Amino acid sequence: MSDPLLAACGVSVEFPGGRRPADGLDLVVHPGEIVALAGQSGCGKTTLIRAMLGLQRTVSGEIRYEGRPIGRGRALRRYRRHVQFIPQDPRAALDPRRTVYDAVAEGLRAHRLRDGEYARVTEALDLAGLPRRLAASRPYELSGGQCQRVLIAGALVLRPRVLLADEPVSSLDVVARGEILALLLRLREELGMATLIATHDLGAAWQIADRTAVLHGGRIAEDGPTECVLTRPAHEQTRTLLAAHRQSAPVHS
Repeated sequence: MSDPLLAACGVSVEFPGGRRPADGLDLVVHPGEIVALAGQSGCGKTTLIRAMLGLQRTVSGEIRYEGRPIGRGRALRRYRRHVQFIPQDPRAALDPRRTVYDAVAEGLRAHRLRDGEYARVTEALDLAGLPRRLAASRPYELSGGQCQRVLIAGALVLRPRVLLADEPVSSLDVVARGEILALLLRLREELGMATLIATHDLGAAWQIADRTAVLHGGRIAEDGPTECVLTRPAHEQTRTLLAAHRQSAPVHS
């Protein structure tokens, strides 16, 4: 396998009171790979993603991109053009006063990449499966699935190599959920894009992830090919997540 594209190396994050949602945590994402970071709500999935974006201070360890620490200042700014974030709640993440076009163009403007803005925005809308006619719409005029596609287009407009998605389908209905997961798979196939998807839903991991890492106690309890992890779990936390999932749907659904 190729060298990791993005890696958390011995990362620890400490909150007031001494709680450590990440405690010497190691996780890698290879080029073109889809990795599911699975765990119960509150286990630290979002904290790790924030650390990987350089938004969460770490007390030890480091985040590396292409083998080098992500750095600070201008280096971190450059890094964020290559690694983009998709938040959990699309309606909360979008400004209701701004159009879809402006939401998608925000990243270009933040990085002062105004040349060819219209072409890049429309390309991103196409990649995210959104009709261009919606560019003038506002979030309250869209469905939840369409709002999530707007956020995905806003990430794609910078042509990143990695997407970090925090529970990207948890607020969607069953149909929209399947469509967004299919879109993430298509982006990997068409663009070679790597994705780290944080989820408590092992069904989502089963559907799209090449590899699943289970987070427990601030560390990765189990990490391996998704089929192996979900059919032959080696850790009690994985078995607990599987049992919770089976109460609503079979893993193979």
